[in-house]
Amino acid sequence: MLMVYALKKLVQQQIMIFIILFASFLLIFILSSYVVGRKWESDWSSSSSTPVSLRRCPNPNCIRCQRYQIVQQSARRRLPYLIREWEKKNNDKNAETVLHKVIEGVRIGPPPLPDSSKWKKMLVRQRQMKNASGQYPTVLFLPGLTVSPIVTQYHEEACRLLSPKATIKSVKESLMEEYLASQFNGGVWQMNDAGALEKGRNENQLWEVLYLLNQGKWIKENTRSCCKTFSLVKKLSGLMDGCMFGNIFFSVLYPGTKIEEHCGPTNVRHRLHFPLLLPSKDNTHQRPMLRVMSEKIQWVDNNTFVFDDSLIHAAEYPDNDASEVRVVLIIDLWHPDLSLDERQMISELYPSAT
Repeated sequence: MLMVYALKKLVQQQIMIFIILFASFLLIFILSSYVVGRKWESDWSSSSSTPVSLRRCPNPNCIRCQRYQIVQQSARRRLPYLIREWEKKNNDKNAETVLHKVIEGVRIGPPPLPDSSKWKKMLVRQRQMKNASGQYPTVLFLPGLTVSPIVTQYHEEACRLLSPKATIKSVKESLMEEYLASQFNGGVWQMNDAGALEKGRNENQLWEVLYLLNQGKWIKENTRSCCKTFSLVKKLSGLMDGCMFGNIFFSVLYPGTKIEEHCGPTNVRHRLHFPLLLPSKDNTHQRPMLRVMSEKIQWVDNNTFVFDDSLIHAAEYPDNDASEVRVVLIIDLWHPDLSLDERQMISELYPSAT
């Protein structure tokens, strides 16, 4: 009996030691995660003058967001099948090696927004999320891709095709003619959500878009009415037609409009801006401006540029009594770090809208 009592006592002591050790490790984990979180927030605030104020789309009926959710679920479900199919087509090469960035991105999902709960942030850190400061794509994040606010240097060929040194007047005037014609002759224009919620903000904010390519699908009515623009952009390498992350559209910003801080759906694309119509230089009012992280960019005639829209960015055209609008042609291009195999797999996982 004495032996049994001693053994029982020993077991109880071992259990108590285990509980104390487990509680200690848990406390250390929570404290270290909190410290890392504070450092992460401090690093962000010191790396940019931009306050973190991102929010999810406020429209519960947003068709775009609903489609993103459906396709995201479908991508995770279809990933194992597409991996097997890819390996069959490629003589049993190991997809986990060749397509590891895409596979990891689909499995892990996008990083949480800055306003997410601390517990969610801790869990994501445990999964070693590798997004850069200020980078919060909402649908697909691929680790290991080069990230920088301005990426024009990676798309010199596309910029050259739209360059004023080539055929500036023929290109720009052709695009402007079709833009103006689409305003009056039945172009399928849409209103985009600017999303600014500040008090005192102009209630007549207006951001219009005319899609030639919408979520990877060519809009026939608009490509027919803008045939010269369509013919021009088809010559660009790196177009994302066939993939839901690809868009090409005329973007019209009216005075008094602010597009609040946001991030694009993915870091697999870069966004090109080709200015078509800007407020006249003799206008004494503030000119429209794009901000990408801490970089401030003013649209300038004959200056095509490309930026990474997976980073926090915003645009504003200060309110004034002028009626001049800002018009740019926006073109999404594949991130140059992606191989053809990776682009094809992403397009199969995230196909164009039907």
